[in-house]
Amino acid sequence: MAVPKLEKEHLHMIPEFSGEVELLPEFISTTSKIVEYFYDNVNVNNFQNFVLLNTIKTKIKGQAKLNISSHQCDSWEQIKGALLSTYEDRRDTYTLRIELCNAKLQELW
Repeated sequence: MAVPKLEKEHLHMIPEFSGEVELLPEFISTTSKIVEYFYDNVNVNNFQNFVLLNTIKTKIKGQAKLNISSHQCDSWEQIKGALLSTYEDRRDTYTLRIELCNAKLQELW
């Protein structure tokens, strides 16, 4: 099956990400869907893949760009992994419960 042609309007669908943790899920979800549809897994050297990955990199701005600059990011999976390791919330449910209880107690004081 041929890979669909990547158009400029498809690239505009990729949101910008500057490090706002609350926007990371949207950035990853939207970008993953575009990569799944347009990335040529058979011919990884396809120029369309190059354009797609470089566009994704240009959509990462400011502090987020600086934070992942030390990671090797030659694929969407590597970019996504770098973003997740930098911005994903690592607290477990136990810790979140304690923090929630402490916040509620502080409201009462």
